[in-house]
Amino acid sequence: MTSPPLPGPNPLAEGGGQRSKDLFENAPVGLWEVDATGIVIAINQTLLRRIGCTGAEVVDRQMLEALVSPDSTATVHELSERCRHVGQAAGVMLKWRGDVEHSYWPGEVTATAVYDAQGGWIGWRGCVQVAPQATNEMNRLLQERTLEAIERLASGVAHKFNNLLQVIQGYAELGLITLESSHPVHGNLGRIKEAAQRGAEIVQGLVTFSRRQMVRRRSLDLSVYHQSRKSIAEGGPGKYRASRDTFHPTHTGAC
Repeated sequence: MTSPPLPGPNPLAEGGGQRSKDLFENAPVGLWEVDATGIVIAINQTLLRRIGCTGAEVVDRQMLEALVSPDSTATVHELSERCRHVGQAAGVMLKWRGDVEHSYWPGEVTATAVYDAQGGWIGWRGCVQVAPQATNEMNRLLQERTLEAIERLASGVAHKFNNLLQVIQGYAELGLITLESSHPVHGNLGRIKEAAQRGAEIVQGLVTFSRRQMVRRRSLDLSVYHQSRKSIAEGGPGKYRASRDTFHPTHTGAC
């Protein structure tokens, strides 16, 4: 994020007129100026509202370090030295005091040195604008992209696995149709078909997740499930016999 350019000479100090004073006071960013000792000699209403102070409480009374969090005071000193020796600084993050006690807000600072008529350094001025909560925003975007990637992966796995299950279930049904119920492998084919059907339910869960669909819940009669399992174990006749009209090999293709 790039801070807006600093305004020209301080209109409060140089008597730039009421229009210039209004522009300074109501600028969309916080503006201030400090002298060589770090005392605030000018600050606009935008910044005062953000820190919950009045001009009378700050101007010519407080140092800039008092307006930031304790862990940002060292950065203020570094910022002052950079302006003094280099002339300007940009993209410096400071935690500013909020309008609620013990609250702070992040701001990106751009600063420039102030010189007298003889070229001597007499202080520096700066502007600050509220920085977005970059960390939280990046984390949110990362989570969304991760979820999207997982959804795409789940969808791809579901479709490929479903194709395999269609083939397995199709051949199991074909075997159940072809073989008599007394055949030794008839019960095994029934178990294969049941396993394929359970796998299809898992696939449907993956598809539901990948599409963020609402899951429709329904009651389950465990006695019916238990009876079907018992019938498989006993090799019950006709349990998995199917009509030839109910199986269509063309349905075993890709979904």
